[in-house]
Amino acid sequence: MVKPAIEAPDRTALRAIDGPPFPTYRRSSENGIPARRMARWLAIAAFLAVVFMQWGAKAVAEGWLRILGGPAFEEAFRQQAPRLLKSPLAADRSADDGVAGAAFANAYKASHDALYLNRAREIADFLITNASLAGDGIPGWGPKLSIGYGFCPDADNFKGKDLWETTRALNAILKANEITPSRAYVETARKAVENWPSEERRLANDGPYASRGMRFYRKEPESCARKYVKNTNLAMGEVLYRLARQTGEKRYEQRGEAVLNAELWEILTRKNFGYHGAMIYVDPQEPQNQKVLKAERNKVQIDVDGRIVCRNEPPDASCWNHLAFEAYELYQVQLLSGRDLAEPIGQIMSIYRASSLGDTLRFPWQGGDSPTHITAYNCHLRNSGKAVYRDECLRALQHNPKSSMIFYSLLPDDLVR
Repeated sequence: MVKPAIEAPDRTALRAIDGPPFPTYRRSSENGIPARRMARWLAIAAFLAVVFMQWGAKAVAEGWLRILGGPAFEEAFRQQAPRLLKSPLAADRSADDGVAGAAFANAYKASHDALYLNRAREIADFLITNASLAGDGIPGWGPKLSIGYGFCPDADNFKGKDLWETTRALNAILKANEITPSRAYVETARKAVENWPSEERRLANDGPYASRGMRFYRKEPESCARKYVKNTNLAMGEVLYRLARQTGEKRYEQRGEAVLNAELWEILTRKNFGYHGAMIYVDPQEPQNQKVLKAERNKVQIDVDGRIVCRNEPPDASCWNHLAFEAYELYQVQLLSGRDLAEPIGQIMSIYRASSLGDTLRFPWQGGDSPTHITAYNCHLRNSGKAVYRDECLRALQHNPKSSMIFYSLLPDDLVR
């Protein structure tokens, strides 16, 4: 007897009750292929979504870089920031680390990225930790081996302090205080400034700036140290103005003004564009000045306009580079004091460009001279009102130079005030 076939269910009725029926095809190994393809495409889509989200987040996060003023500055910042964020801090690099710390303080102001805040604070704290390596209990920084250059004995193992390293460190500490205030930052700066020796001079018949009173800070705190080095003296002026702004104490502003008077006397009255201050010519019989004069005569010459300028044939790199630093520092003081210092800045940079070390078209980019100075000081000044600084900066950046000072110049103080 043959069993009757099982009838298929009425799918029309099922459709009415449960909606559309299931597919009528039967399972096979082939039926998994569309599902696997769909899963693969979904995975790819998810991956691309993550990539585009990350790219979009990065684009938004880096949008602040537009304040730098163009793609060349943005690219230079991207190239240098990662290295300076991760490079180990070292006691014998207090100046370089200090400059980088000031730059990261500005980067935090512009971006509000905690990465930059933390690095600026890390550098400031490290500098304070190493502020008393000289062993006298007074904050100050210097190289591991301090060379006395015939004026003072050499000092090894950080026993000597230098105004260059000290002002770079103090500037970084006070810049950090702008974004993460700390009493320790201000008190360290105050103690260092109060204990660094200086000399006040007033010349009644040598122009308006000398008659108002000038202040000169020693290159090193020892009594044997040189008293009239223009660029480091002006660097202390920046620290004084910055400390005055943060503490509200008038005495620091007054000292800063006296330092500025000294620099304006040098440039506008004495026409001194050399390395040492003109006081060595005012007091030529003073024993230390006699020694300095012997060294200075090999560094400078008198040009056709009667100005004291750095020697050009062959160019004295130290003299020329420190001259350009004076223009940079004058601009920093202008930002802090509100004084219009465009005239002395312009005179300095015009003379600087007369040298091959100050002209990007003639600079020996493949030679042994540091590209930091010709790059950084032009880039720092690029928003000060003269197109030549921006043009020189952009030409210099084409050579891809790198240093903490160049990094700072990409995001100078005038962009984050």
